[in-house]
Formats: sequence, structure tokens, C-alpha cells
Amino acid sequence: PWTVDIAEELHIPRILYNLSAYMCYSIMHNLKLYRPHKQPNLDESQSFVVPGLPDEIKFKLSQLTDDLRKPDDQKTGFDELLKQVRDSEERSFGIVHDTFYELEPAYINYYQKLKKPKCWHFGPLSHFASKIHSKELITEHNNDIVVDWLNAQKPKSVLYVSFGSMARFPESQLNEIAHALDASNVPFIFVLRPNEETASWLPVGNLEDKTKKGLYIKGWVPQLTIMEHSATGGFMTHCGTNSVLEAITFGVPMITWPLYADQFYNEKVVEVRGLG
Repeated sequence: PWTVDIAEELHIPRILYNLSAYMCYSIMHNLKLYRPHKQPNLDESQSFVVPGLPDEIKFKLSQLTDDLRKPDDQKTGFDELLKQVRDSEERSFGIVHDTFYELEPAYINYYQKLKKPKCWHFGPLSHFASKIHSKELITEHNNDIVVDWLNAQKPKSVLYVSFGSMARFPESQLNEIAHALDASNVPFIFVLRPNEETASWLPVGNLEDKTKKGLYIKGWVPQLTIMEHSATGGFMTHCGTNSVLEAITFGVPMITWPLYADQFYNEKVVEVRGLG
């Protein structure tokens, strides 16, 4: 938001870039406008409908972002930042979204009527990014291990499991996930955090053992390459913004496991559009 004053002073059109779908921004807008989560006697287990949207979309209190769940009289530095961001949107020349009309026509029409600045959409950018991977990037991140293993699998047979770089699971939960994958008899790729300690819970083989039905990889993986590979048949995801859009772009159905922040909003795109 700090660029607003400079842009106005220098008469430079300022355009914002938003990653999330119009549906997510419509949900956030209507939650703040109608405040259905503030109704009396609403507890964590009860669902409520977000008013005014093209579809009936329900949430529980536990699925909302922290800024909405906290008491109204509890002010934080993040509240001030959000206020500045909203103000910068109103003063901008317009907003561009990484989405496309065929995915959410009702929400594109709805959101463009809500917002004062102009809105455009030109996604999905991941479709273009997949076409410009440099050889240097692929070599640097050891793409060959994943691609060679995928090439040996049947079409649409592999479950790709990744919860992003920020999610932290206790070892007991990682152990349950790994055992469930092993028992599924489905080939899978399970991506782990770079510093994940696996010795105490990994149930099968070694990391990156291509002879096993499951491939465990620590750290970076070529996600776009995995998504567009013919062997990939499903994606278990934390519903990060980029991950959801990339799966949609390449037609990979999702098993959703949102954890925090806007991931529950992103999950609604998958749910409403029947993508997982």
C-alpha cells in the first residue's frame, strides 16, 4: 500500500495483482459486510451461510481467518495493514486477477459490480509458466528423479500429495498419512519439508527409492511438471492459491485438506465447481 501516494504524485497508473479467485474475494467481502459469523450463540461446530453470493456457501468459525474470528474491540497491527490495503485498492487504477471466466463466470460478474476500481482477469498464469521452464531450472532441482518415476506409472494412476512449504504436521500425523498412502495400493508422490525428520515415522523404504510404489521427496519438486504429466490422477492439497489453480489448469482432481488462512476460501472454489 505504500506505493499509492508515490504513484499518485508521479501520475503513474497503479494496478494491483491478486492471486486468488474472484469467489474468494467475494466471500471475504461479504463476510466483512454482512458479518454472519457474529450472530449470537454461534459455536465452533455450527455452520453458517455467507449471504449475498451466487451460491450457498457455508463456513464454520474455525475455518475463518484470524482477523475475522477475533473480538471486534481487539485491534492489531494487521488490522491497520488490511485497512491500508483496502484503501490502496480503492485508489488504484484497477485490479488484475489470476483466474479465468470459464471457471467462475457468476463470481467475476458479481465481484466486478462490487468493486469501485476496474477489474480484469488474464489467467491461468500457470498454463503459460509450464511452457517456459528453463533447462537450468529443471536441472537445478533434480527434475529427472520425479519424471523418470512418473514415466514408469500407468496413466492417471498417481496421487500427488503436497501441503506446501509452510504446513507443519506432528510426526504422529505424518505417520498416519504415510501408512494410509502405503495401504492404498496406489502409486504416490509425497512431498516433505526440506528439514523434515523421517527416520521415526517413514513406513516404507528410503526417500527417493524408485523401486517402491511411493516416492518420498524432501524439499522442492517440479509441481507443474507433475501436474501436467499423464500419470498424475489426483492431488491431495492444502488448498494454497497457486496449487489449486495449477490443478484446475491441468485438469487434476483434488482431495482438499485446508489448514489455515485463505485456504478454506480456496477450497470453496473446488467444492462449488465440483473439482474434487
